[in-house]
Amino acid sequence: MRYFLPLISIFILASCQSQNTEANETGPELPKGSFAATLDIQGEPLKFEFTLSDDPKVFILLNGEEKFEITDFTLTDDSLIVPLHIFDTQLKAKYEDSTFTGHWIKNYAEGYLISFSAEPLEMVKESSDELTSTQPVNLASRYRVYFESELEDSTVAVAEFRQDGAKLKGTFLTQTGDYRYLKGKVSGDLLRLTTFDGEHAFVFTGQVRTDGSIEGRFLSGKSWHETFMAYPDSIVELADASSLTYLKEGLSTLSFSGKDLQGKVFTNNDPSLEGKPYVLQIMGTWCPNCMDETAYLSDWHKNNKPENLEVVSLAFERKDNFNYARERLQVLKDEYDITYPLLFGGGYAKDEAAKKLPELNTVIAYPTLVFFSASHEVTHIHTGFMGPGTGEHFERWKLDFEKRISEIAN
Repeated sequence: MRYFLPLISIFILASCQSQNTEANETGPELPKGSFAATLDIQGEPLKFEFTLSDDPKVFILLNGEEKFEITDFTLTDDSLIVPLHIFDTQLKAKYEDSTFTGHWIKNYAEGYLISFSAEPLEMVKESSDELTSTQPVNLASRYRVYFESELEDSTVAVAEFRQDGAKLKGTFLTQTGDYRYLKGKVSGDLLRLTTFDGEHAFVFTGQVRTDGSIEGRFLSGKSWHETFMAYPDSIVELADASSLTYLKEGLSTLSFSGKDLQGKVFTNNDPSLEGKPYVLQIMGTWCPNCMDETAYLSDWHKNNKPENLEVVSLAFERKDNFNYARERLQVLKDEYDITYPLLFGGGYAKDEAAKKLPELNTVIAYPTLVFFSASHEVTHIHTGFMGPGTGEHFERWKLDFEKRISEIAN
């Protein structure tokens, strides 16, 4: 995949009859067609679809309005193993009687397995755990949202919905980024939204109260859960992303250090940056918002960046281990054809990242972009990222990015 492609003709494969796997001279025959899949997220079903084709050989994961095309999966005898895009996760399943049964696995987290199953799309009917098909209430397009967990104080977000009868799409915007592409339905006063991008598996359920507010629950992966309250609010806004991360008083620049993919130490004093404006991306390969921002930055760097301007990415990874980080960064580099330096900065914990960047007040979010002038003074810091799943917010981010680039490049 080289970014998110439109869902054009993707369901052409649905008419292909799924087949049992049989060994032949060239290996097992690939089951073909479209499949309805389910992850068991803390007792709630998260449903998504994928397609399999052998001409060309490709596994296509559908997630809302995006798709991920994966070609390096393996099928051995009766087993399917699919590395999920750039992330250190995989689907691993047995195939028998036209059905896949197995797990979604986070390789970097010991014992992290979530039950996964899939069967041919044409065989699937509405099951008892789906919302019933009663007349849906009309939701507001924008809500002020308060999330509460057992571990954190109440946090504020913004929900934006697009409803078409019973069909529902949208996302949640937070100070640190967006929850990407959410898709679901409304039935009566009940709603459900889900997303699965390979790294994150989210389930949102809610009930609309008589005053129009929504009382809901948010489940993520194996164990994370929060409740939330959402109130219709057409003018609610988050704090300015330019105000959250900043240099400590009296400072004008930021130092950093990391190892590149060859193991060489690269710092803010590297000769390649001398006398040049540049942008530093603070990110991680495990972070879907970082993936979205990287897709944009890589394309922009190759096609639109000013000649004398540089980009550097400093990654904080799930494991504080260079060999592990190099492997993950190489996958990212290959996927997006990245032509600027990728550096390993350390483990992903934000407090540890903040210690590596002591001039900052804190590290609030992955990703964070820091803009430097030709004299290497920090001109702007943008916390978080609003990606393509947010529509107009993504377009605004691009305009702001170009504005900041113009300020340091001229």
